[in-house]
Amino acid sequence: MRDVSVSGSTGRGGATLADGVAPELRGGLASAVEQLGHDVEFHDLYDAVGAAIYDDTASLDSSEIRELSRLVRATPGRVLELAAGSGRLTLPLLRLKRDVTAVELSTAMIALLEAKVGQLPQATASRLLVLEGDMSDVELPGTFGVVVLGTASISLLGPDARARLFDRVRAHLDQDGVLLLCVADLVPALAHEPAWDEHADLVGASGARYRIHYFWQPGEDRRHVGVYPLDVGDRAIPVCTSTPAIIDVALIEHELAQAGLRVAGRHPVSGGWKGFREYFLEVRTAHEHA
Repeated sequence: MRDVSVSGSTGRGGATLADGVAPELRGGLASAVEQLGHDVEFHDLYDAVGAAIYDDTASLDSSEIRELSRLVRATPGRVLELAAGSGRLTLPLLRLKRDVTAVELSTAMIALLEAKVGQLPQATASRLLVLEGDMSDVELPGTFGVVVLGTASISLLGPDARARLFDRVRAHLDQDGVLLLCVADLVPALAHEPAWDEHADLVGASGARYRIHYFWQPGEDRRHVGVYPLDVGDRAIPVCTSTPAIIDVALIEHELAQAGLRVAGRHPVSGGWKGFREYFLEVRTAHEHA
């Protein structure tokens, strides 16, 4: 199932945090860390420790799946999923009876994905090819009817990486293929509110309990997300963080156009963070419109 690596080295959200080095903590997460009363280990949300927590907390999230499935059904051909993670969207894509190639940089995420696929019927698992590599530098034989980049993962890339990504997507699309790109668009009316500093408790797929913190100061170019397990006993508490960027969707559309791609539609999805609307951009090659 897993094949050769894809070229490239740029990470999804930055390098793994060094042991003992705290990330920038904002708002309620900073206060919570001070009050935990345990040793705290900081992790990136995509390293080996963070990946397991991310998978446990995200596995029950069904946002995107219904709309993604509807959009994929509308276009024939193989599916290329970028930044596949631990398979939250990969498994629903396989249920559509498509051949799926999943690209993921994190080896920890790939291990989680492969464990899930190992429990599927062989006929289903055989339709999946998992590749380790950078979504911004993917180089694969052939083209695909559908390319998927979900979970607003585009917010983890800087401008140069986005330019490389869109160039690679165009090269890998069938002539009438479609890129389904999940984006998070700021609600303009909320852009000037006080800082959003919230937390919520949730139960993961394993039954473990977690607390997730969310902080954003309107006007700043990044959100701050932190999550850690509750009820860990005397063990050190892993605090996993990520700082996804705030990217104007108009800028993304401009960058797509520069890469020879055009937005043919916007399709809302459920869920998302306070103050943001998530939807799939339906993106096609510019020549198809000509």
